Amino acid sequence: MRPPKITTDTGELIFFQTSRVKPTGHWPGRILSRSLNTIYPMWIQQKDHSPAPLEDLQGRTVGLKFKCSKCHTEIFTDLIGVPSPNDQADSPAHASNHEIEEVKCPTCGMLHTLEVDSTFDGVTFKVSNAKHVSYQVSE
Repeated sequence: MRPPKITTDTGELIFFQTSRVKPTGHWPGRILSRSLNTIYPMWIQQKDHSPAPLEDLQGRTVGLKFKCSKCHTEIFTDLIGVPSPNDQADSPAHASNHEIEEVKCPTCGMLHTLEVDSTFDGVTFKVSNAKHVSYQVSE
């Protein structure tokens, strides 16, 4: 079964993973192969102290991938909404907005808290007791 596709005017870029993204002018990751009119994105590793661009994620949903720090199992979450920053706040410092959920590791049972922090500077993904947090934007 082939992954979902996105058509572009200039051709197809194939990446590792299977969910769809809209063309934005730049593509995260390394191109593996090219063919005609489809783009496959990959997981984007969250960079330390560098939030993800708000304009790419605001109002969208993301899936998170991380490793449990106790048993090292790779965990994939359900889709989580990326909240918009509070544009009614009295200052940029108070404009942050959060989405919080919990996920239990299927192997060891450790509870992980997932927090999506959205500010005008960008979006940060925090996962308790986890290593190597990555995200993937859904359509």
